[in-house]
Amino acid sequence: MTGYISTIAMVALRVIQILFFARAILSWFPRDGRTSVIMEVLYILTEPVLLPVRTLLHKIPGMNRLPIDFSLIIVYMIIELLISFL
Repeated sequence: MTGYISTIAMVALRVIQILFFARAILSWFPRDGRTSVIMEVLYILTEPVLLPVRTLLHKIPGMNRLPIDFSLIIVYMIIELLISFL
């Protein structure tokens, strides 16, 4: 029974990782003022996880002036860490 639960948890975490990866890749492409349904869905699914991490990072002096959003990288690494524990 425990093996099934850990397998389901691992698959769910991998799916979440894919969503974050897709958001990162698609953010590099210009949108021409139009909103894509795919991007909207990705933002709806990933933003509740990224927002608290982004808020914590902005409390670190100097992090809010950087042009790179490190919250996505940190969340991706946390998910990878969780998967390694399963």
